[in-house]
Amino acid sequence: MTERENYLLTMAGKQPEWVPNFEDACDMIIPALLGAHLMTEEKRDFFSVPWTINDAGPMVDNHQPPVMEDVTEWKKYVHFPDLDQFDWENTSSPAWRPGAPEELVRGEVRKCIDQFAVGGGMMFWTGGQVGTSENQIQLSRWADDEVRKYGREFYRKEQ
Repeated sequence: MTERENYLLTMAGKQPEWVPNFEDACDMIIPALLGAHLMTEEKRDFFSVPWTINDAGPMVDNHQPPVMEDVTEWKKYVHFPDLDQFDWENTSSPAWRPGAPEELVRGEVRKCIDQFAVGGGMMFWTGGQVGTSENQIQLSRWADDEVRKYGREFYRKEQ
């Protein structure tokens, strides 16, 4: 059984042969829409979170101070891209993608996956946890309406 097959068993809610390692089984892709910030001088995503690029690839720069302290001030920091202006036809070319064998699962990285990930990115893990537990309504508002727009397919199914 390959890493891919074992990982897909887990994703289907079935018993894998071993505990899969996400990093070994998946080739993560940062779609051009979300990875565009990596090409700018500021290297901040639309949540104002700074990123860095090293040998392992792009990642949130944890050496920077939190973007904000108070979750209720999120509108000052979140700047969603205009999706109507985005070139959806050409999104099959990711902004960044590690070279990986074809047998790996292709996965798409979305910065706005969930409340905790966004909160952690903007206020680090402790602040993100506090925001999730104490200000859930405000935290939910970060993404609810805008993230629905991201339901469009970034990549053709054959890729």
